[in-house]
Amino acid sequence: MPPATSAELTLIAPIFAPCAPQFTDAAPRIGRLPALERLMSRSRVQESVPTAMVAALCALWGVPLPYPPVAPLTHLADSSETDDGWWLRADPVHLRADQDRLLLFGPALLDIEPAEAEALVAELNSFYCDQHWCFHAPVADRWYLRLPQPASLQTEPLEQVIGHDVRHYLPSGLDDAHWLRTLTEMQMLLHGSAVNQTRESAGIATINSLWLWGAGALPYVTPNQWARVWADEPLARGLAQSSGAVVRNLPATAVDCLISADEQPVLVVADQIHHHRLYGDGDAWMTAMTDLERDWFAPLLDALRNRRLRSLDLLLGDGVRRRVTAAAIKHWWRRPQPWFA
Repeated sequence: MPPATSAELTLIAPIFAPCAPQFTDAAPRIGRLPALERLMSRSRVQESVPTAMVAALCALWGVPLPYPPVAPLTHLADSSETDDGWWLRADPVHLRADQDRLLLFGPALLDIEPAEAEALVAELNSFYCDQHWCFHAPVADRWYLRLPQPASLQTEPLEQVIGHDVRHYLPSGLDDAHWLRTLTEMQMLLHGSAVNQTRESAGIATINSLWLWGAGALPYVTPNQWARVWADEPLARGLAQSSGAVVRNLPATAVDCLISADEQPVLVVADQIHHHRLYGDGDAWMTAMTDLERDWFAPLLDALRNRRLRSLDLLLGDGVRRRVTAAAIKHWWRRPQPWFA
């Protein structure tokens, strides 16, 4: 038998994060996932963690909740620029009236072209230049607003609002009245833009509002908790950069992570399924679940069996952190149960 290694890996794969009821109903249709079920059955709960992705990531790195400064962290990931200013996420969204509700549709459904983002940001910067506001779109569907001074503002993450009535999630705080007026002003500016007139003529959903959230300056981040972080998710990448970790893009499978596994702890954020849950894409969610089983859970199970991993921590979006060790994976008497039970 190969000697045990000291490799430790933490996997964030939010398969159980809160979502629409239809996903829960569809889970049995996916069928049994033997590797996931065995990992869960042989694991022990270590601690409680938030179920929401943003909150879970911030909690892992010691960033205070409930209103973490997400904007400067994701801006760091998107631009690779360290800036000690005060930032807001100003994400482009589409609002649609639905009877007595005003529903928000996120930027992932808008297919925003870089040229459209640049044009709209230029219009916003021109309009607010007297206030010394600076809008920035390093990514076409992820925008930012840098303010010359802090604002007393409490906001909800975009992921919490997608598909919901925005009137239940509007900004609060000492400056809330000012920001609500400003948000209306921004909506009027966007409505009159040539970019949106072109989109409307083409039958494409307009970018008719911004979602302001994640306010603050770069926070203190627990240093070097993980030596390497494999992730595409921008908040995870920003937190990792702030902590001094080596940041790499998420590979297609766990194999690449295992090849470089050594004595240094590693974090993997396999959040591809999170997008499908947010946007209600049931078919893509089912496909992603089977992909996770084949490409991640099965290779990690084999690595524990072969003692290439000493331990594996699992954060699956259900509010707990599980740990399974190379020794515990051989506890045959702990029978796997259906993962959707």
